[in-house]
Amino acid sequence: MKNLLAFLNPDQLQAVTHRGSPLLVLAGAGTGKTRVVTVRIAHLLDRGECQPQEILAITFTNKAAGEMRERVNGLLGGEEVRGTAARIWIHTFHAFCARLLRREIHHLPEREREFVIATKADQTAILKRLIGPDRANEEPKASRVLSVISRAKNNLITPGSFPAHTSEEKRIKELFAAYEQELRETGALDYADLILLTVTLFHEYPDILDRYRGRFRHLLVDEYQDTNTAQHDLVRMLAGDGRNLCLVGDPDQSIYRWRGAEPENMLRFSEEFPDTRVVKLLENYRSTGNILKVANTLIAANPRPMGEDKDLWTKGESGAKLTVYAGPDEYDESGWIATQIFNSVHNRRENKYEDFAILYRTNAQSRILEDALRKRSIPYNIIADVRFYDRREIRDLLAYLRLLINPNDLLSFRRIVNVPSRGVGKISVNRILDEVDKDPGHLPDVVRRCIDQELIPPRARRAVERLMDLFDELTTRGGGVDGLLEELLERIDYTSWLQKSNDAVSRLENVEKFTDTARDFATANPKGSLEDFLEEVSLAAPIDDFDEQAGSVSLLTLHAAKGLEFPVVFISGLEEGLIPLTGRRGKRQADIEEERRLLYVGITRAQYKVYLTRALRRNLEGRKVYNKPSRFLSELPDPLLEDLSMRNLSIMSTTEDLIAVETETKKIKQTAKSVSFQLGDRVWHDKWGRGIILSRAGDGPNLKLTVKFARHGIKKLVAKYANLQKM
Repeated sequence: MKNLLAFLNPDQLQAVTHRGSPLLVLAGAGTGKTRVVTVRIAHLLDRGECQPQEILAITFTNKAAGEMRERVNGLLGGEEVRGTAARIWIHTFHAFCARLLRREIHHLPEREREFVIATKADQTAILKRLIGPDRANEEPKASRVLSVISRAKNNLITPGSFPAHTSEEKRIKELFAAYEQELRETGALDYADLILLTVTLFHEYPDILDRYRGRFRHLLVDEYQDTNTAQHDLVRMLAGDGRNLCLVGDPDQSIYRWRGAEPENMLRFSEEFPDTRVVKLLENYRSTGNILKVANTLIAANPRPMGEDKDLWTKGESGAKLTVYAGPDEYDESGWIATQIFNSVHNRRENKYEDFAILYRTNAQSRILEDALRKRSIPYNIIADVRFYDRREIRDLLAYLRLLINPNDLLSFRRIVNVPSRGVGKISVNRILDEVDKDPGHLPDVVRRCIDQELIPPRARRAVERLMDLFDELTTRGGGVDGLLEELLERIDYTSWLQKSNDAVSRLENVEKFTDTARDFATANPKGSLEDFLEEVSLAAPIDDFDEQAGSVSLLTLHAAKGLEFPVVFISGLEEGLIPLTGRRGKRQADIEEERRLLYVGITRAQYKVYLTRALRRNLEGRKVYNKPSRFLSELPDPLLEDLSMRNLSIMSTTEDLIAVETETKKIKQTAKSVSFQLGDRVWHDKWGRGIILSRAGDGPNLKLTVKFARHGIKKLVAKYANLQKM
């Protein structure tokens, strides 16, 4: 272990070796915080200060937790200690609470160990059903209600304590109570429940809290700036006197306030534990000097509530300047990005496709970027678009598996009772559900009674009976998750049913990927149960599917990019209204500060090169909108920027400036007949965008040009009619 410590810088060494009082590590982007956390764990074990099972390490994604386990095993080395990390509790907040509740939730009234975890899609489906299709236009949207409920639970607010003053708030309170009741009746918990109920358990049963507080002698929590009230309370309760508590975070990377995160928790921590030791990690191992200088200048415009001086620095090279580009519209902007990537890979042979990431503020921006990449045959992968486990076919299969764990899971039963189609119509389903309402909590018995008493038509009766028999058989089946899933697919003939759908190819590919996931789980967890598998996939985040070696360009939102790094980063849409995303009514100063932090996160994802792009005009909701350059561009140091914008668009700051450029462009087009076009000239066409002249024939009024356009291929044009503009 002495050799490992030798590779730490002085600040990292302090963070790894400090003992005896709470530790707060302010870890800037790319400063090796994962190394610090994993080496601290390995150091504790190597010195015999605790046993593996006495360590609890909490992070925010399954991907990060998995990497942490691998690193700890790698640091410990030696065959005799390999697998030690498996005994350490390294989990996300939600996975930790789910594991604890499996053991202890029965202490709470009307709660059973065999709960299922309702996904966001499940939650939305419940609320849509409670609102009802007839009142969908009069009621608050299900997505809004779910957001309010989740925020309430994150603040430890239950339906009974939910404040309601306006008519909308009173209706949301009613829906909140009905939603909770349905979750209870179906034996389900949502994501927020996992933490809320753990905190509730500890409050109501101090002896259970004492037991876990005594068990976890060392507690480490990563990304603490992203914790909400419930998570902070959970950590505070487990920490006890805090002597062996280590928190790691960076207030400058707090970008999740909109979903309940409270960066003030880091400040609260220092106030609650006055003897806290604060260690700053500022030496960056990811980005070049110029990238860090730009990022430092940007984030310096935000207040520092903890008064911290946190400029990142590196011993590495200064590197290239950041490139700024502004195109006339979003089509040109996207085409320019795609061309830079294509040229780097194929012409200059500097990079591979997986080196590039294109970041944007909203998912709506991805479509045109995708078009531009497809036109150049550039492979790409969208991260965090639709969570893999939220796809229709995967939700179907998960519903079957969940019913094997919890036969009373009404959410899942509703979903699969006629999937694949087996002749069970809405009337039959509603009759069964009416009977379930009379006797909630005994779903299998109620369904069998509907069959025996012939409450549903003969065809549906036979189909439902076969379905219930199948569940009885599979419930008693031994073997691994992979074999169970394969038998299920065969017995319900699911793939044959999918082949009749319009998008059969992609859906079948997803099913195959899901079966691969089950095989991988069975291989990695020989003793893993179906319950373990369902818990793992239920708590998976979109980023957990990210593959650095996929051989494709990554497209993702700025939020989804948190925790990742790429050699080259494009950030698209540096415009007022997008970055920062202000909306029609603008935003409070606190919101602008978070948007600035979001751009800071995007810039610090890059190792060697950053491109900041925008469009002069953009189509938004069917309207052509002229956006001003992002205010953040003016905050960046000019000497470190290289402006490749067409006609120096990036310096324009008013709508009048932009319209003036368009007027000037029209005048240029009117005189284009007299322009002399030569081979290799770069030109602009109002419909087809940017292009290059490949050949010319004739002269004067008979001049004909062959032009290769970036987005529309080769066109043959008569110069005097083409309205081409030289660039």
